[in-house]
Amino acid sequence: MNVPVKIVQLGAGGTGGHIAPHLYRLLYALGRPTRYIICDGDKVEEKNLLRQNFSPADLGENKARVLAERYSTVFGLEAEYVPAFIEKLETLMELIQPNEWELDENS
Repeated sequence: MNVPVKIVQLGAGGTGGHIAPHLYRLLYALGRPTRYIICDGDKVEEKNLLRQNFSPADLGENKARVLAERYSTVFGLEAEYVPAFIEKLETLMELIQPNEWELDENS
């Protein structure tokens, strides 16, 4: 079975930052077509370094971009991120809708 998997993660801070590498590893191990989109409008701040999955080199960078680029490179998957907070239902619905690629894979 080669059913595509799509994950849209809202938030890349405390919980989201720590789950991201595990989700990338899981998607890599599945060997299926995947899309993993991380969304967060926040930037890495000094106060985040103690409890979130960031390093001093990440300071001032968008949290979603940092995580997506870091782990997509490690696992050879495409980096997808939205550097904004998802605050409208319409935006969320657009993100979770299957696209043509996902529908073609299920046919």
